[in-house]
Amino acid sequence: MLYVMTFLLSFSVFAELEPMSLRMRECMTNVFDRAGFEKKQQHQLLVGQGQGALDKKVRAFVEQAKPSAYDKHTKAKSVSEAASMSNTHAQYMPGLVRERVERRALRMDTPGVLREDRGTLYKYVKFTHPVGYDLGKPTYFMRVELGPNGEFHGHPMSPKRVKDSIGETDFKALSQE
Repeated sequence: MLYVMTFLLSFSVFAELEPMSLRMRECMTNVFDRAGFEKKQQHQLLVGQGQGALDKKVRAFVEQAKPSAYDKHTKAKSVSEAASMSNTHAQYMPGLVRERVERRALRMDTPGVLREDRGTLYKYVKFTHPVGYDLGKPTYFMRVELGPNGEFHGHPMSPKRVKDSIGETDFKALSQE
């Protein structure tokens, strides 16, 4: 079972999610391992304690992440070009600063759906404005990935692709954010 939550959570949310699924505990443990948390600190976070300094450490970890040199989703120079090119590779809105929107999506206070696979953290978010095009249509959704190397990148995603990735229940919750 996966949860719609704020990225790396404002840690008081953990108490509301008890009992946390084994899968979610594994996901968060992998993230905390990469952030350099000691086992005792990880336990405190997973049971909803230890905010303060630990919260700052997680924020610092996210803020220190570096954008990857990945420009496949920023090639469009106009809206019509973005719509056309997005049938092959999703495109950010021309003029949108990719690093800025991806870093904003990663922030702890930006709601989203969190997934983890083999040390890479995936966060699906919905913005209040279109962030780009996917499958030829404008979209408010995107996925951002934070890899084990501390680099991040993302891309716009159509509602259909987001729903296929995170499932109906989480998609409905994310859509209402």
